[in-house]
Amino acid sequence: MCSKLNKDIISEILEYLNEESSTTSLYSCILINRTWCSITMPIIWENPFLFNQNTAFKIIQTLISNLNEEEIINLMKKTNHSLDFIIKKPLFKYQNFIKEININNLEYLIELHYNYFYTNIPTNIDLEIFTRNLLLNMIFKTNFNIKKLIFHFNYKNYFKYEKNNFLEILINNNLLKNSLKNLKNFEINIYFINFSNLFNLIYQREIIEIINYISNLLIKFFNKLSKIFFNIKYLTIYIELNNIESLLFKKKICEAYSQLIENQKNLLYLEMNEFFDYSIFTKSLITQSNSLTTLKINYLRNINKLLLILSKCTNLITLELTEYFEIDQEEEEEEEEMLMKQIYIENLIIFQLIITDKRHFIYFMKSLLKFSFKIKKLILEFISFELLDIIKLYCSNSLEYFSLKVIPNDIMKLCETLLSFEILNSLIIIEWLGDNDFPISLQALILLANSLPKTLKFLGIRTFCNSINFKKFLFNINVNIIELDIYKSLDDEFINIIIQYVLEKNRNLKILGYLNVRNNNFSRINELIPTIKEVKSY
Repeated sequence: MCSKLNKDIISEILEYLNEESSTTSLYSCILINRTWCSITMPIIWENPFLFNQNTAFKIIQTLISNLNEEEIINLMKKTNHSLDFIIKKPLFKYQNFIKEININNLEYLIELHYNYFYTNIPTNIDLEIFTRNLLLNMIFKTNFNIKKLIFHFNYKNYFKYEKNNFLEILINNNLLKNSLKNLKNFEINIYFINFSNLFNLIYQREIIEIINYISNLLIKFFNKLSKIFFNIKYLTIYIELNNIESLLFKKKICEAYSQLIENQKNLLYLEMNEFFDYSIFTKSLITQSNSLTTLKINYLRNINKLLLILSKCTNLITLELTEYFEIDQEEEEEEEEMLMKQIYIENLIIFQLIITDKRHFIYFMKSLLKFSFKIKKLILEFISFELLDIIKLYCSNSLEYFSLKVIPNDIMKLCETLLSFEILNSLIIIEWLGDNDFPISLQALILLANSLPKTLKFLGIRTFCNSINFKKFLFNINVNIIELDIYKSLDDEFINIIIQYVLEKNRNLKILGYLNVRNNNFSRINELIPTIKEVKSY
């Protein structure tokens, strides 16, 4: 007797496959029977606009097939071709399954559709725009379950679509209020053209007109979104304002997207680059103080305003800083009273950050860590003796995860800091060599091995030392780590050292990660199974 799975169990199986494997597995499930097909298809179509040159034309054709008869006739007139791929109406209204729309990917898939399927039709921007508008109108008209919307706009978009760009569509489309009412994740990236280096004055004037047009468009766009979006949980606003000369435009843009932030009822994640009007932005962020859990800033210019925001956001868990740290005024002279409040973040992630003034950065780190009583996770790509002292002073009894890039000359100081950590369980050390640096010495490697905290369970390391020194490093570790990641290509000598370390020194190791294996010698590294439960490559 054949047992049947109910739909809820099938859905759980399919969601797991969707997260853990490729769509190939999901496509196989379509063929099982009608029930599996009806449950699988909506999952496959949640995010159809992922770039795949092999399936691009199929996605667009399927959506075109779902247009009504009048729209299909109009499209045929526009292409001056019959749409032979429409043999019969599709089994499903696929447009209603879509939960994520990446507008740039959709536009590119349409372009590929016409380039590959209609090879005898010359590139026709008007046709692409017409098709995009038809498909989006169909989606927005009947799909009320869109969760994520992504749109990136730069000068290429403008010169291709001009005033038929997607921002104009959103501003003028009356269907958005219903179709995007359940939107949870919104990402917009706007890049303004830098015309300061242009020597052609006529072209400069044209660029200024374009920037003014886009600025006005953005203000209208954010003002409209502020009136219809209230339940966004994940918001990314990346707008480079440096290339806008007009202070009035800058202020109005900042006011408009600050209002969008302020109007959200339960904002959890906010990512943005440098903001222009700090008072407006600070006010909007403080309105989210009870809900915001993650804040990512890509270009920090004002330290104390940020510290004020952090002290107000009592539920903020993660702060990420990236790209630029460039403070444009003296901050240290401000009164310390406003800083005398607890900062609640647990995770501080600073990566790929260009620091133009290390003195200000040290001041920022000292102020932040001094008033943060529970930093559990710290990721840094810049380190110094002074900064290590600050970390040792303020994080020794709270830090559980520490990841850093370090030059060989700082290893001794790092060892001193590591000995102070009371509950550290995860450590990642990335050796960074300058032009005149030599790899970490054997003496420093042994000292590092002896300085690892007794509480450590996970160690990730990249070092440029030779295999002999690496062996001495491993065999001087007196902590029974459970997981070891080695961020380098492993040759036979390194593989032999790791096998020897596991079998002779640390049989508690359960997971081994590595970058790759030279000469495809995977069988050697897999000899560690079942002594080690899992061996993985990155």
